[in-house]
Amino acid sequence: MSYQGNIDWGSSVSHKWRLVVVNQPTWTDGAVVSGAMEVSVTRDRDGDLLESGSATIAMGIEEVPNEFIGRIEVLAEQGITVERHPVSTMRFIPGRSIIHAGRKVVDYDCFSVLRPADTRKMEAGAYVPKGTDGAAWIVKMLSECMRAPVSATGSFMLTEHYDFDGNSSRLASVWEVLNSIGWCLRVTELGEVVVMPLPTEPALILDNANASLLDPELESDDCLADTVNYWVAVDGDNRAEAVDYSDLPTSFAQRGYYVEEFEESPARLDGETLQAYVNRRLEESMSVVGTRTYSRAWVPDVLPFDIVRGSIASVGLNCDMRIKSQTLTLGASAMVSEVSEVIR
Repeated sequence: MSYQGNIDWGSSVSHKWRLVVVNQPTWTDGAVVSGAMEVSVTRDRDGDLLESGSATIAMGIEEVPNEFIGRIEVLAEQGITVERHPVSTMRFIPGRSIIHAGRKVVDYDCFSVLRPADTRKMEAGAYVPKGTDGAAWIVKMLSECMRAPVSATGSFMLTEHYDFDGNSSRLASVWEVLNSIGWCLRVTELGEVVVMPLPTEPALILDNANASLLDPELESDDCLADTVNYWVAVDGDNRAEAVDYSDLPTSFAQRGYYVEEFEESPARLDGETLQAYVNRRLEESMSVVGTRTYSRAWVPDVLPFDIVRGSIASVGLNCDMRIKSQTLTLGASAMVSEVSEVIR
């Protein structure tokens, strides 16, 4: 497991939660926010920002609601063991407020720590030169416009120059490169941003030993209408294509028609030819063979892009899955509604 601590998350755990202000620039916990009434967190790896949420905070009538970076924490208790774990760190921006029973109740919109990079535009004519360490370049691009700590796990070199649309944001440009080479951004529960390869080992194992973590209701979908089976890329006068002729239900051989993805001058790994690139991207698309939708108890440090290994035959869960989206509900318990893609 990737989380740490002494609590057995597969057994009964009681929860309380709180909201604290994050001190800047140290990125450490500050004062507890009194009056925090409700909070929700949604994560989606298909969205550039990865994370969003909402909160309701009660305060004195004379108090002025302020924007702040806040960290949601869970206080988990099991017997004599009490542990504090971060859940999410976001930017809280006040919106509507009402006066109720002598208190001001303020609704806050919660934005990912990546938001500043989504509002900063690329300069006209911006590009990444070939031979650049792409991971280091992304760290620099994000760090220049964000207060959240940014780091990289590993590095990759780009084979070709990569040009950007001057109207695109820094964050969108970063994702262009990451999607092309098969890496991702991870926003940790502490609000730290990590540039990294896609995880290959399970972050969470759901088996008979901890089956109590999983709600018994499970929804399966084993045919993805938008799964690409024909990948095309051009770079100058060069063109490469790859077609899925496998026995998968989404392949061209089975469907009889193309679901095409077209790219122009894609960023590529050092030494990767255009043909090798389209072969790799098609293989990545073919690796997804369905989805599973389920609810489970929250455990620390399991986020979008992570792999969940299911091994509970009684509910039909015998596969590795990559987390696509999460919705977290905090109360007397901490539950996650999760959509994951089944991978071969």
